[in-house]
Amino acid sequence: MTRSPSIAGRRLDPDLLLFAVTPLLFAGNMLVARMVAGDVPPVTLACLRWSIAALVLLPFARRGLRAHLGRILSPRFAMLVLTGAVLAVAPLYGAAARTSAGNVALLVCAAPAFVLVAERALFGAPLRAPAACGVALAACGVAAVVTRGDPRALLALSFQAGDGLAFASMLAWVGYTLLSRHRPVALQPVVGLAALAIGGALMLLPAAIVELAHQAGRPHLGLVLTPGSLAAILFLGLVPSIGAYGSYQRLVRSFGPARAALSMYIVPIYAVLLAAVLLGEALHPYHAAGLALILGGVSLSVWGNKAGRPVVAAGRAVSTVS
Repeated sequence: MTRSPSIAGRRLDPDLLLFAVTPLLFAGNMLVARMVAGDVPPVTLACLRWSIAALVLLPFARRGLRAHLGRILSPRFAMLVLTGAVLAVAPLYGAAARTSAGNVALLVCAAPAFVLVAERALFGAPLRAPAACGVALAACGVAAVVTRGDPRALLALSFQAGDGLAFASMLAWVGYTLLSRHRPVALQPVVGLAALAIGGALMLLPAAIVELAHQAGRPHLGLVLTPGSLAAILFLGLVPSIGAYGSYQRLVRSFGPARAALSMYIVPIYAVLLAAVLLGEALHPYHAAGLALILGGVSLSVWGNKAGRPVVAAGRAVSTVS
């Protein structure tokens, strides 16, 4: 039998790796969305993304979907779809061409703090010092990247038309995170993710039709379907939709919403590294400083919360919450 790595005789929970994997899967989402912002309208892009995910997952989840149709059609699951698949995605794609990456990073940085406060206010979750300090430390790391190591640059940030859309997307993500933990629907993970994708595609379809109708005067209804844009849509349907959402759901189930949300701090760092590798953008010392602060903040919150989930992975119950 293969054993998990250990520290001082205690087995490490392999789910800790999700704190590195999940933000990596999410990092390409905004980068790719910005690349095709002028080729595919935002609501249509979100609808196509979830449609692809639904088609891929349907063969693996068909029996489970039929068996649990009542749960899937419940108002509780509809709220998960609305927050996680619709309001957290389409507005963000709308913001992709209307605001700067720095502003989006700042708004993403606010999500864990919102989760922490909302969980305390709505569900009475304890607000412990390690979690609060971890949020603050990770926020400083994001700020170091956004300001290029110069705090005075914060004063020069100007909020643009798309910032409201990005803020709405962030709030929807906070709601999805909290609902996934405190108002779950008992489904096997692949069934829950398939239902989320199908529900997201169906909810977005009417708005996508209206969006395309408003572009009736443009060639091909404003859709520029090149090999590059088609590859981007396929990527969004597979990597962020299936890989990232499935991984994030596991994080929420394993560590709770407040600590799972901390993984979002690492998304801007991965985005910077991917831009350097794929687009040839330069790396600077402030990137390393930001990464150190972010990883330190996430580690402090995850490992320092003694009353939270233990490091030992033995005896964990199997959860089927979507």
